[in-house]
Amino acid sequence: MSFSFRVGGGTATQQASQSTTHLSDLRRRHIQSLESKCRVETVTPNSKFRVPFTAKGKSLTLTIFLPINFPQAPPVLSVQGPPMQHPWLEPSSGSVTGCHLLQEWSMTSDLGQVAHQVIRQLTDNPPHFLMSPTSPSTHSPSYSQHSHYSASTNATGHSHTHTHSASASTGSAHLPALPDVEHLIKDMSMEELEALRSSSAKIDEFVEGLDYTNQCIQAVEHTKHAVAVLAEQNLSMEPELNAAKAELKSLQDEIFRRTESVQAKVSKQTDLADQFNSDTIAATLAVQASEAEGQAEEILDKFHDDEMEVGEFVKAYRKAKKLEHARRHKERLYRSSINM
Repeated sequence: MSFSFRVGGGTATQQASQSTTHLSDLRRRHIQSLESKCRVETVTPNSKFRVPFTAKGKSLTLTIFLPINFPQAPPVLSVQGPPMQHPWLEPSSGSVTGCHLLQEWSMTSDLGQVAHQVIRQLTDNPPHFLMSPTSPSTHSPSYSQHSHYSASTNATGHSHTHTHSASASTGSAHLPALPDVEHLIKDMSMEELEALRSSSAKIDEFVEGLDYTNQCIQAVEHTKHAVAVLAEQNLSMEPELNAAKAELKSLQDEIFRRTESVQAKVSKQTDLADQFNSDTIAATLAVQASEAEGQAEEILDKFHDDEMEVGEFVKAYRKAKKLEHARRHKERLYRSSINM
């Protein structure tokens, strides 16, 4: 319901509409000034902008946020980049606090000139960049203190991101784009706006009547249905999943058995390799040659003690020495072959 009454030759609705139009024109002029003086990147149309620049070889970004009642309220400027200290910057958030043009802000100020002055100051007098890293959130400006609308928009956008992820996995509907708040309230009277500001029930009624709200409800219901269908499909695949699990368990058991067999064979191969390596074989040949030499010495001792006849001694001694020389020869040949 719209309430109209005469005030100084015009209705309150007409005056509110003229005031809103005037503020919109001023906002547009400020944005045009910003775009003409800086290399601007638009983050949110008519609301949030970024201006990249370099100071002392470091890449920095000047973020400019325009609250809903801008230019009556001043813009919010902050600088993001590596951890730094500068007289114009608030240490914990990177918010610009030392710019006198920003401190003396009025509706007739020049947003482009403010941004240009901040960049010029940080370029001519670079910040002191800290060596120790800090949490990224330390240098991320928070706009919740400056604009309730901004916080609400960000929160809704965050929810939209999660819904989008869910819909991507379930094939459900996406939430519609957020409506332009200024467009929704531009035709409302001052009394209606005051009622919204002072009554949460009026706000609830206003939100419930939006097409956007109905679209969101429909999207949520569609998503619920898609999730239910997906759940039914998952349940129908349970027998197949159980069979696959059983097959996987069987394969795991087979892998375990084969692994044990391979480990046993590797252990046996290692033992054989230790037993028949070149050093072991050479040492064995040397020991056997020494044993043959010892046998020949025993035969000679028996002959000296008259325990053996000459014919028996010659036959036994010749056999023992022949064996000794054969083994010594094998040892020399083997060592020469492995040293080649």
